[in-house]
Amino acid sequence: MSGQDIDFSNPQVVSQVINTLVANTPVGYLILDRQRRVHFINEYFLKLRKIGREDIIGTFRYNAANGGVPCTICGVQDAIKTGQRQFITRKDILPDGTTRFIDDYAIPLKNARGQYDYILEVIVNRTAERRLLANNHKVFVGMVESLTAMLDK
Repeated sequence: MSGQDIDFSNPQVVSQVINTLVANTPVGYLILDRQRRVHFINEYFLKLRKIGREDIIGTFRYNAANGGVPCTICGVQDAIKTGQRQFITRKDILPDGTTRFIDDYAIPLKNARGQYDYILEVIVNRTAERRLLANNHKVFVGMVESLTAMLDK
């Protein structure tokens, strides 16, 4: 298929491409209203958080990430207050005790009048990268300690 085969001026085609991206990329997508209730969530987010769709659709966002308590540092809340895109990096601890390191983007979905009623939240799991960096740091420190010990001898 060449680039000419896709008619990006057709709203149905654009919708199909967006649905394919949301369904197949390893990124969590949520759509929240200004009260932080979840209206849409993709499968990747459900797997990442280890929850079922019925546990989160229609409930408050923080029920999926903060044990039912609103967070104190919250990109979504900041996006609601400012109407501007927000980004935070955070550490999530799941109910089963496992940890996730997350890049969290909150983007107001503005209408033609520049107003917004919804926020798109995009969640990128950075856990594997963080663990690799931590492991590399341990290896580096071990090498420095070994070299220092050899020089001391």
